[in-house]
Amino acid sequence: MFNNNDPIYNFINTDYYQQLQNQYHNEQMYNIADATKKFDDFLEAYKKVSPEYKETLLRECFIMLCNKIRNDI
Repeated sequence: MFNNNDPIYNFINTDYYQQLQNQYHNEQMYNIADATKKFDDFLEAYKKVSPEYKETLLRECFIMLCNKIRNDI
């Protein structure tokens, strides 16, 4: 009888790895849906900004994006 907590058993247990793969896929799909919703929220907020301030908003977003990219690399 196999012990499900045994690393060797899990190494050959394809169902276990399939389950991990499905869990990873589901997490990534959730992250995509969450990011899409936040982007939609941004677009709705952008509509509320007066035209003369939209350039400032986009400049600030670009600066934030550059800082995030710089810190992630």
